[in-house]
Amino acid sequence: MSTQSIEKNDLQESRFVTVAEAQKLVRCSEATIRRLLTKKQLQRHKCFGRTLIDRSELLSLVHIDNGNAKPVTSARRRKTA
Repeated sequence: MSTQSIEKNDLQESRFVTVAEAQKLVRCSEATIRRLLTKKQLQRHKCFGRTLIDRSELLSLVHIDNGNAKPVTSARRRKTA
């Protein structure tokens, strides 16, 4: 079994992921993940100085279509004119 497949399995099984793992999981930049944390669209969990993100919460913010992550629009985050 290769290291890459071990990492992929770990990402699929773990409830919490780091910022770096989150960006790989939803295929976006770390800056995007950090922006979501700053805007409180994702909840930050701190453990031994590491920022962790609940994987199910992260995945609820995106819709994966053909391997591409797209943001899910919700009334809570939608700005009104």
